[in-house]
Amino acid sequence: MKNISYSILELAILFQNISYKKSLNNSLRLAQVAEEHNYIRYWFAEHHNSESVGSSATSVLIGYVAENTDKIMVGSGGIILPNHSALLISEQSATLAQLYPGRIDLGLGGTPGTVVIFNHRQYK
Repeated sequence: MKNISYSILELAILFQNISYKKSLNNSLRLAQVAEEHNYIRYWFAEHHNSESVGSSATSVLIGYVAENTDKIMVGSGGIILPNHSALLISEQSATLAQLYPGRIDLGLGGTPGTVVIFNHRQYK
């Protein structure tokens, strides 16, 4: 039987009566548990203008999780470039890749449902 690689795509759900910080800490804990169970990737999906989704500052969350885990790949499941400066996203991802070598993935999209994976491990 072949080994199956697992990953998580996370929205950083914000629950009623739980602080924003506690919700983000819950996302971090999920990433740590995923790492303990040999999951390959932990990605945040970028969403905006939602009272129940906390993954709008994707690069910040990627750094938070990467800093508090050791080996799991951390990244985005589709930062939509029309929402951001391509240069800013590129620089943020490149900086994260320098801080956490071989562990940062950047998923880019042009429209919802379109994702291109850019893995900094392949580029120096």
